Amino acid sequence: MPRLRRGPVRTTEQRVRKEPLQQPTDAVLVPLDEWSRLLRQLGNLHDAGQQMAEARERAARAETESEFLKERMRDLREQLTAAKEIVDQPPPEPEPMPAFPEWITRRWLERRKLKRRSSRP
Repeated sequence: MPRLRRGPVRTTEQRVRKEPLQQPTDAVLVPLDEWSRLLRQLGNLHDAGQQMAEARERAARAETESEFLKERMRDLREQLTAAKEIVDQPPPEPEPMPAFPEWITRRWLERRKLKRRSSRP
């Protein structure tokens, strides 16, 4: 199994002539400390992006809850207004007692008379 190499590969001509490896022309040498600093900054940006996304989600949930609570308050105020209107109305007049039928009244009076007569000495 052939061994794999890292980095630039020599062409066949370079191998024959034993030319030294050339760095790619678009490569830039960067100090290791600067490269580490840039990577840390990139990581910080990534974390900040995640925190911003979480904050947006929380804000959206809070906005939805706020709308729900406002709607609920509106409904409760309507119910309160309706209840106040009911309380403010004067109470209805009580219905008059139904009159006893005439035959009951007559019979009662007759019994009363009979009791008086019988109770006399």
